[in-house]
Amino acid sequence: QTQIHSPIALLMGSRSFYEGWDSNRPNVITFINIGVGADARKFILQAVGRGVRLEPLPGLRKRLASLVNAGAVDGITYQAARPFLPAIESLCIFGTNRAALAAIFDGLEQEKKAEEGVALALDVNQAALSRHPVLIPLYRRLDGHLLLEQREPRKFELQPAERARLQAYVDYLGDARLLLARHGLTPQQIGLLHQTLDTPETYFNPHTTRAFGSLDILLPRLTQYFDLIPQAVQGFKPLEDEIQHFKHIRVLLKDVQDLQEKIARVKNYKPQTTSFEELARQVQTGEISPQELAARINAYANASPAEVFDHQGQRLYIRHIASHYYLPLLLSDDDKIAYINHIIRVPSEVCFINQLEAYLKTPGNLFGHYDWWLFSRTDETVDRVTVPYYDPAQNRIRDFHPDFVFWLVKGNDYTILFVDPKGMVIGDYQHKIEGYKALFRDADQNYRVFDYGDYRVRVAFVMYCADVNLAPATYRDYWRDHPAGILAELDFGFAG
Repeated sequence: QTQIHSPIALLMGSRSFYEGWDSNRPNVITFINIGVGADARKFILQAVGRGVRLEPLPGLRKRLASLVNAGAVDGITYQAARPFLPAIESLCIFGTNRAALAAIFDGLEQEKKAEEGVALALDVNQAALSRHPVLIPLYRRLDGHLLLEQREPRKFELQPAERARLQAYVDYLGDARLLLARHGLTPQQIGLLHQTLDTPETYFNPHTTRAFGSLDILLPRLTQYFDLIPQAVQGFKPLEDEIQHFKHIRVLLKDVQDLQEKIARVKNYKPQTTSFEELARQVQTGEISPQELAARINAYANASPAEVFDHQGQRLYIRHIASHYYLPLLLSDDDKIAYINHIIRVPSEVCFINQLEAYLKTPGNLFGHYDWWLFSRTDETVDRVTVPYYDPAQNRIRDFHPDFVFWLVKGNDYTILFVDPKGMVIGDYQHKIEGYKALFRDADQNYRVFDYGDYRVRVAFVMYCADVNLAPATYRDYWRDHPAGILAELDFGFAG
């Protein structure tokens, strides 16, 4: 990242940009000989997505005219900004390769078609929802409290050499009024600056490759850290539309009849609890009519616990998992499957589902210890089941979206369990764990227990991987590599 003493910031990269842009949105994107390859297209679309993202007010990602119509922005503000909106709300895309630009716009067109494809009808699993409420946590900002005031504040990433340079600069100025005049720091921020420099082991994480390069860049980022307000658990609420990605699944195929028929077969599946021999006996004894027998046989013939749909070698697996929030569950072992969206396709998530299904068929599995349980996959692009945490790379409070959420009830003890299958190369998992701990564990790392009606509620969190022995010792308690290990961590009681 190259930044000079100018209101213009320039971000350059030789490959691709992932999460962590320290900018709300770019106004100009230039692609240099990139965009033609199939693997590059998704990164191109991510970059363009950053450019078209608008956020004129914190948390409101709509154009200003829409916010005015919704009453979120007053008319005076809108009229003052209106002459500048065409430039501010427009993204300019340039490229050095005509074919690359053509590929970029083709990709955007494909994304548009994905929203216009044929919708698939999946249903909430009402049979599994009837016994207990499905709860999710609610959060609130701790206004009047700062992140730095927490018992163990999340640390600001700063190399020792840059911290020493900052200390020398503050000592050189000597007078707090100069920090106010030169950098616009408030008295509170100046006090926090001295506090963090006096006890760097508490507030700074020196293990980082990130370099700010200039005090004029470092100080605004550090004061932004001073002003961060954490969130706390407000309570719990029944699930409504916070999980809704299954309502937005669309298929880009001309003929979807075969797929729809297979989905219907799995959706209609009900485990056969009575053998056909027993049904035949019931007909003979008059307990059921021949018509009822024929209806049951017909229903069984037109239902299936699992189906496979194949289009040009890209397989879609359609599965009935009795304890899933919606039915059926759709997944693919091809993470580049292009004709359907909002399904499980990430290899680590697919592996987790396969292992979970196999474990559920094991006699005496630990799910049987519970009176009731349910789980759901979540989609971070649509759903709103989150855990807030401090992200030092972006220097802000972000929402973590776990890939799966489980609900487990035994007596009056209610557990919400977040499971996130990820590889250990993902570098920010520790920040997500720390965010979870700050919200749902006490000073002794015991579960915090919340009351909801007659239930005693706790929230657990597990990162799922291929081999737990490879997990760093510091966070090993939060890693599991088998479904049995996930539940073994929960003691079925709420002691502590």
